[in-house]
Amino acid sequence: MNMNKIAIVIPLRQTLDLSEDEKISLRHLDYYLKKYDKFFIISNSFSEAEKLQYQSIRFDDKYFGDNKRHSKLLLSECFYSEFKNYDYILIYHTDSLVFSDELIYWSSKGYDYIGALWVKCSDTPWVRKNEQERAGNGGFSLRNVKNFLKVLDIAHKEVEQWPQIFKGSYNKDLFNTGNEDLFWSYQAVHYLQSFRVASFNEGLKFAFEAAPEICYNRNQKQIPFGCHAWNRYNRKFWEPYLLKY
Repeated sequence: MNMNKIAIVIPLRQTLDLSEDEKISLRHLDYYLKKYDKFFIISNSFSEAEKLQYQSIRFDDKYFGDNKRHSKLLLSECFYSEFKNYDYILIYHTDSLVFSDELIYWSSKGYDYIGALWVKCSDTPWVRKNEQERAGNGGFSLRNVKNFLKVLDIAHKEVEQWPQIFKGSYNKDLFNTGNEDLFWSYQAVHYLQSFRVASFNEGLKFAFEAAPEICYNRNQKQIPFGCHAWNRYNRKFWEPYLLKY
């Protein structure tokens, strides 16, 4: 896998007024994955583009403002078409961390989607007893651009009505949020049978989210490639790994 075929995509809010923790997240990104192309995703009305440290791509304001709108963007053909010259994109929300340069390694595994872990714990009530733990969260996730576009081409009508229309035997309550990562981790394979979502065990090595100490023990006390929502779920666990400068 060529590094020039992988891009890192960082969605931003309507302002460049970043918190100190968000600055730490971007510091990790710049330190460990400096050599890759990076793009900030901003709205058409974003007024501080000239201050951004990376390239930026603008989208309609209707895709910004809350999680539901953000999910619409990441379920749209217009979004992935912007990256059709890349094989993979890494979605990197500003509450993510990365701890090494394993991007080529993970891209070479041939998964279509792999995200931060959904592990059963008190912080993940949506992962019910009858639901599979999986590498599903989209905030820190690697995506195969070509196959995402294939799925959207096949399923575009259903995607427009997501989550009212879904396939499979899962509990409907799981999908009420309409989060885009639920579509990619559960639903995409129903439209493209060759669509590969990484296993939970692979996800342990890729990225933690909730209950990082549980994930750490299950991963033989190894830190993964990255994590999502580090300052929300047990910030203290991550503090020894934060870059200090």
